[in-house]
Amino acid sequence: MGEIKSVCLPDYVSPYLNGMFDEVLKKYPHIEFNTILETSRGCPNSCAYCDWGPLKEKTRFFPLEKVLAEIDWIGRNQIRFVWGADANFGIGKNDLEIADALVAAKEKYSYPERVRINYSKGNSERVREIVRRFNRKGIDREGATLSLQSLSPVVLKNIGRKNMNLDHLSKHFSVYHEEGLQVYSELILGLPGETYDSFADGICKLFEIGQHFIFEVYHCIALPNSTLGQKDYMQKHGIKTSNSEIVRFHCTADAYYIPEKINIITETSTMPCPEWQKSSLFAALTQAMHACGLLRCFSIYAFYEFNVDYRRFYEGLMDYIESGAAPYTNSLYQHVKASFAELANGNHTRFIAQHVGNLVWDHYEYMFLCISANIDKFLDEMMPYLRTVIEDENVLSQLAAYQKAVLRRPDEATAECETEYNFHKYFRNVYINKYSAPEKGRFRTVFTDSSPVSGWENFGKFVVWYDKMGSKSYKDTVDVEELQ
Repeated sequence: MGEIKSVCLPDYVSPYLNGMFDEVLKKYPHIEFNTILETSRGCPNSCAYCDWGPLKEKTRFFPLEKVLAEIDWIGRNQIRFVWGADANFGIGKNDLEIADALVAAKEKYSYPERVRINYSKGNSERVREIVRRFNRKGIDREGATLSLQSLSPVVLKNIGRKNMNLDHLSKHFSVYHEEGLQVYSELILGLPGETYDSFADGICKLFEIGQHFIFEVYHCIALPNSTLGQKDYMQKHGIKTSNSEIVRFHCTADAYYIPEKINIITETSTMPCPEWQKSSLFAALTQAMHACGLLRCFSIYAFYEFNVDYRRFYEGLMDYIESGAAPYTNSLYQHVKASFAELANGNHTRFIAQHVGNLVWDHYEYMFLCISANIDKFLDEMMPYLRTVIEDENVLSQLAAYQKAVLRRPDEATAECETEYNFHKYFRNVYINKYSAPEKGRFRTVFTDSSPVSGWENFGKFVVWYDKMGSKSYKDTVDVEELQ
């Protein structure tokens, strides 16, 4: 998908610019508001799970002057978080100017603090330049979009979608990671034709091609106007749903909002409900342990040096936790596991990490926050399992020291470790898909957090929510000294 011809939308009245929200902002000065910014409408793709899919409509753009005025309004009114409603931001010729306006608002007003954008899957150079500009000002939450929804050819055919070649995708990951830019991927669980095996393999294939950081897994919703939501399509693919209330992540648990319900797909002819629950749990575990970085170093080392593929590593971890051998980790794991059984019955669990305040977190964010506060206990519990996949006690103990030191924690600006391998060089090469064997010697590695945060509440907000972790869950400045 390249650049498209501009087609303007009618000049609809802006609820921001016509004063609709002015009294609300004055009445509730203690509330931190989010808002939606829409610069275009429509999508030329025809994905079966999307309401826009059957329309196959051209992307139409709002007048640039209106969009720029709304961005200025957002900054002046100190709106903290902006959700981009565009399906393909970066596809329009004015999108660089719009990105610059968001950056300028942040510089002038200190707001918005973050934006969450859905980027175009084409026009990669323009998207990368937008991400660069956002990255320089620390405004973008997740970075560029390199999404797949599924890696199963059967699923892709069923939903009318075609993915980028995996080799090409791997090169994109390398370029972004080498520049220090965030890039995220998305998968959808519950699509017709998916099985537990194809879904788990898909997640692990992402790791193999270089996506070690941010990947989202969304439960598929049977939207009423989508192709997938039609009765004949649902019958053909054995689709069953659970009518469940939407849970608002990153809001206070007692926040008032008007309840909304959605139909989440919890079973298809190829994925019975128990396998849907198992797939959900596998996703949550790999997001917490790999994408958030809790065990990322161990799984990568086991993959490259001991031929332990990622699926074997993480399914083995699931079995180990299930056995009860790691009681603290098991308590978190079972809480998350039970939530998916509840969700299948239409009930949502609100995950609150008490040490981080009263906010509601996603499953894997909750696990990450709880484990991060008890990292020594967690690593002690994991060691018996890790010995089964990394059969070198000396290397394993040094990896544990490295893994603990590299993780960001509140009120910890620096940490260091001494190892017999240059692990920093080793993992950096893996992240840019340029593997080389670990360099042996004596090394002191000093990790510095260039943006340390104070206290768990700030850590939750600025690292887990705003920065979406990924590479941001690790300290970002590393100095390696080779010792004599």
